[in-house]
Amino acid sequence: MVVSSQGVQALNIACGATASFTDPDGNHWVGDYQFIGSGSTASVQFTSPRAPFLSTVRYFPYGSMNCYRIPGVTQGAAIKVVAFFQYGDYDSLALPPTFLLQIGSGGWTSVQTSAELVWYTLTYQAVANTVSVCLAPDSTRRIPFISAIQSGRP
Repeated sequence: MVVSSQGVQALNIACGATASFTDPDGNHWVGDYQFIGSGSTASVQFTSPRAPFLSTVRYFPYGSMNCYRIPGVTQGAAIKVVAFFQYGDYDSLALPPTFLLQIGSGGWTSVQTSAELVWYTLTYQAVANTVSVCLAPDSTRRIPFISAIQSGRP
């Protein structure tokens, strides 16, 4: 994590990763185990030496809502959160799912995944000293997953 004078720590989370690493662009990534206590992990059928943070996912076959808690935010500070979804056929179904995403205190957004990389970005004013990134099934009841989360100053 990098502490910012703007009340936000820059943080790159590789969801499903078990160890920290630095990507070829010099960005430091940490595994997600310290930010969430639910879900399972899997590798994806996606390989890119430029984007190793997309090689794993955390998926949530149980529970109506599963949330990451991201620290390092000052209440009232502006924060930008980017959530990445690289399906990569991690479940061997060849059916990219749809599900719901909520970042912070924002409303729920429908995530439409595909065989390609999909990402959602939200910039808002933090209402607490942590930010939540939550995933939940939608009416299709497909299993939500996430590949990576970046947070920091806008």
